Amino acid sequence: IPNRPTSAVGDCTFSGGSSFVLFSPESRLDPIGVIDLAYIDGATKNVYFQTFSTITNTWGSRVTIGTNANTNSGGGWPRGGHVSLTLDSSNAPHVVYVTNGSSNQLMYTNKTSGSWSTPVSIASGTNLMHPSMITALDGNLHLAWLDNSLATHSTIKYAKHTSTGWST
Repeated sequence: IPNRPTSAVGDCTFSGGSSFVLFSPESRLDPIGVIDLAYIDGATKNVYFQTFSTITNTWGSRVTIGTNANTNSGGGWPRGGHVSLTLDSSNAPHVVYVTNGSSNQLMYTNKTSGSWSTPVSIASGTNLMHPSMITALDGNLHLAWLDNSLATHSTIKYAKHTSTGWST
């Protein structure tokens, strides 16, 4: 398929391993026809942000917005759900992602004034997975994720971001 993102080391078609797979894509369409996309490259464990214009049919530059992302579900199968993206009322992107390892963190970054913020840890736990984030009508961000996700009974966690920061 022409005009698609590719892994840092080659073709990203899944063939039994996660080395070259681009996965966990999360996208949002803004009002002017630009798709905001966040995803993980299995080759580098980097989290990338990229845009696609539905008007001009062109991709924007790929930008690294995080590192050491989780590329495994714990069962050896690469699975989506380690990145979440939302747009705020001014269409600025906000991204959360899960770091690699069984004792891992949930990281947050956003784009303000044309630059991405340094990722900060919102929470740490055991086998954190599947973050889901939305922007509410009041402008606050709401985030839920699984903690201890490989246990018989995992825990659903919640955090809220207001003008004063994150509270869990």
